[in-house]
Amino acid sequence: MSKTEQENSKVALRELLAPVRKSLWVGRALALCSAALGVVPYIALVQIGNLLVEDGVRGGVLSSTIPGAEIEKWVMILVGAFTLRLAVYFLGLVITHFADIRLGATIQERLISQLRSAQLSWFGENTAGRVRKVLQDDVKNLHMLVAHRPVDSLVAIFLPVFSTGYVFWVDWRLGLLCVASILIYAVVYSILMRGVGMKTLELDRKLDAVSSAMIEFVRGIQVVKTFGIVGRAHRQYAQAGREATDFMEKWNRPMITASSITTALVSTPLVVLLFAGCGSWFVSRSLVTPVEVVAACFVGVALPSAINLMANFGVELSMCRGGRPAHLRGDIDTGDAKPNPEPRTGKRHR
Repeated sequence: MSKTEQENSKVALRELLAPVRKSLWVGRALALCSAALGVVPYIALVQIGNLLVEDGVRGGVLSSTIPGAEIEKWVMILVGAFTLRLAVYFLGLVITHFADIRLGATIQERLISQLRSAQLSWFGENTAGRVRKVLQDDVKNLHMLVAHRPVDSLVAIFLPVFSTGYVFWVDWRLGLLCVASILIYAVVYSILMRGVGMKTLELDRKLDAVSSAMIEFVRGIQVVKTFGIVGRAHRQYAQAGREATDFMEKWNRPMITASSITTALVSTPLVVLLFAGCGSWFVSRSLVTPVEVVAACFVGVALPSAINLMANFGVELSMCRGGRPAHLRGDIDTGDAKPNPEPRTGKRHR
């Protein structure tokens, strides 16, 4: 995909999302609040654990020396923050999902309005498969971009950022342990994503060809029953399907090996082993407390899932930007499907 096509796709995407832009910004704001609240349970756990460990280190009697009021306060903070975070996150998703419903209905209404008044020549230049794909598949593919990405992507980005920032605030060594394997993952992933825009555009064209061939194949069944013409539409449909499958296999084969290696680097057993070894050494030198090591390990285990979620959203965004917004905007634009001219009325001659 050239730079011009990328810019056109971005402009088209902004124009398509204009009717629901305010709702998306509200969803993003709620996502940031949810991500910030997600750090509070870690803080509360560290405080509760340190209160219990400090009491044991002083050698007091647990039943009489545990600061119950202080622990109860932090437990209430933990439960309240966790519940409030879920409520804010749910509210953000509700807002963006309603925005997705409104946007999909608006786009389809405008498309149908244009198709209703389009010239017959337009239908000759555009196959029924492309019309079906635009009305159904392309509009449906905006769901992830509108309903989930504004909320889930920001939570996936800022919750690890806020959590890792807290770990660095507790101790910079534990913070480095959290991000050590993630840095390797980020480098490998950035290499894998090179040229993804051009490949997603090519994949979109092949899926368009499959959709067109499928419509032709279904219509050809009646022709086969009537005239006995066998094989033509089926061969085209099978060929389009093979080309799309071969392209996907060629694209994904080298990515699977590299993805497996990077996933192993950030797997839960490896992260736990890393914190167990290095954390024990830190505790033996009185650099951190055991509770702080456990809390940092929780953050380190949660980071890979957030990274994978961001990677999935990156692929979805590339698919949505791979020419689909420009196609939708072009089909909605009145210049793409000019209405039929008004019939001319001849003059009466006496």
